[in-house]
Amino acid sequence: MVSGIPIVLSKMISEHLAAGTYLEIRRILSLSFIFLNSVGFISFLILFFGADQIARMVGWGELATSIRAVSFALLFVPSLAILRGYFYGYQDQAPPANSQILEQLFRVLTIVFLAYFLVKAGFPLHVVISGATFGTVVGVLASFLYLLISVKRFRAKGIFLKNSEERPSSLSNVHLFRQIVFYTIAVSLSTLMVPLLGLADSFTGIKLLQWATGSLEQAKEAFGVYSRGLPFVQFTTIFANSLGLSLIPRLAEADQTRNREDVVYASSLALKITALFGLPAAAGLALLSENINIFFFGDSDGSFSMSLLSFTSFFLTMAITIVSILQGVGKIYLPALFLGIIFFSKILLNYWLIPLYQINGAALATFFSYMLLFVLNAILLQRFLGRDFSWGSLLFRHALATAGMAATLLILEKGFALGLLPHLSRMEAAIRLFLLIPIGTVVYGILLLLLKGVERRELERIPKIGNLLVFWLTRLRLMGK
Repeated sequence: MVSGIPIVLSKMISEHLAAGTYLEIRRILSLSFIFLNSVGFISFLILFFGADQIARMVGWGELATSIRAVSFALLFVPSLAILRGYFYGYQDQAPPANSQILEQLFRVLTIVFLAYFLVKAGFPLHVVISGATFGTVVGVLASFLYLLISVKRFRAKGIFLKNSEERPSSLSNVHLFRQIVFYTIAVSLSTLMVPLLGLADSFTGIKLLQWATGSLEQAKEAFGVYSRGLPFVQFTTIFANSLGLSLIPRLAEADQTRNREDVVYASSLALKITALFGLPAAAGLALLSENINIFFFGDSDGSFSMSLLSFTSFFLTMAITIVSILQGVGKIYLPALFLGIIFFSKILLNYWLIPLYQINGAALATFFSYMLLFVLNAILLQRFLGRDFSWGSLLFRHALATAGMAATLLILEKGFALGLLPHLSRMEAAIRLFLLIPIGTVVYGILLLLLKGVERRELERIPKIGNLLVFWLTRLRLMGK
């Protein structure tokens, strides 16, 4: 539930800023604080005092200490999520981004320090694990304190605008509270695209593989091979998620002020930027899956299923961006419903395809599920934007550039296989990857520029790296001033 709060708050705050109802922002923050911290405190009590029972249910009684250690994070996570949502609502991305860096930095440092100290001091394994787990609490606390300090520097803006500029609102606290709760639940479900399909695999994958292979051990081994490709798919979603967080408040503001032109432009730009990275990433992962498999895991088992999973990354990243657009313009509930449909579709497809094709069947089920998720949300977006928006003009040049990149990689792969690096050891796979990835990236970039598939202002809007890309492309005379 906490995962959806920054998105919900960013949308609601942007809407009220556009409407000039500044006191509503105070009410939203107050109600969110009460609601989320109540949930967080109750969850803390359940974990802290129920740690022994939970550990016994898991099957490792000594895990209780770790559960108690991590439970303290629930006292700070709700307020941290609210503060991040507050800054996102004002379209100020820097404080939340810095807080996430601090969170990971303090978490890792605490884990390393406590693990080293406790092991050296001779403490048992469960105590060492508990100490490492406590790093999560330290990271969350550091991030929370940083944002708290940042809010004080932000006092001249936002909720501290003069009350004389306030416009009256007819929304009651009950209405606002219900809106926050229902929006949070719906948005939180939408952020669980990858975990939900992973849950479907956990429920059905090993059981169906055991049925197909006749052995539990073979089923577990096969499921492990299938799971190799999932982290790479998840990695491709990082950019889409960060883009969505920056997109929602802008769209909410444009929708509130009935600025349809800005809604269409921002939506098209976001999808174009997502396709800019998503298409070549999916194609590259799919074509280089055997090299990736050998480099990371030492053998080529499951390379075909990894290729299938790689192709899903395009549909997944596009779906994440589309859902962010829909949430920004107030279409909250249908994307959540679509995700429920996809969850059950994945289970049904697993029952159909895994007995026939084993881990390749599981990968096909994931591919079709994410493709269906993309199609359903794309249809909803098209109905909202109407004739002002065209998928063909959005994707055509990116698809051509990706095809050119793919052809180049296939030719080079064939050349390596025939002569230069005929035997795929881990070292040779690494050499191939370190050569092919930069070559593919350069070829794709040049083709995209030649096809005029990207404009200067579009690159400048890419979070964090846009201005740097424009600077170097201009310096290399690949883009005009």
